[in-house]
Amino acid sequence: MVANDVLNWRNSDRASNPALYTPVGSVGYWATIDSLNQAAELPGWGNVGIFAIAGTAGYIGSLGMSNPDYLTTNTYATDYNTVKTRGSASVPLNVRSAAQTNTTFFWNSAAGTITNAGLCNGVAKSVVAYGDLNLADVERLYAA
Repeated sequence: MVANDVLNWRNSDRASNPALYTPVGSVGYWATIDSLNQAAELPGWGNVGIFAIAGTAGYIGSLGMSNPDYLTTNTYATDYNTVKTRGSASVPLNVRSAAQTNTTFFWNSAAGTITNAGLCNGVAKSVVAYGDLNLADVERLYAA
């Protein structure tokens, strides 16, 4: 009953409506890398209704300026260089913490695949399908 209520509640959240992303063609906006020629992955998730929090106001900061204006600030240069340095595959050990490195490996997946967290849910689904688990055990497995 609870699962049906959740499914009915989420039925109109727009998660099942795939969206296409057309690159803007300007600096500061996502663009494909010519050598990869990949489409934007899951671009419609920004349109999905929120469900775990009351609102987004406390989580989304405002730069108080347009995206092109932000690109000309020292803050943008600092942010860009931080991401570039910490995100490098060959980052020196003293630049990224062990926790940041482990988090990166956890969430990294090959292009077009699910994340490791999604993979774990797939494994759990198989265990549930072929295991002899009661409802409490199934809940505990998915929670873990």
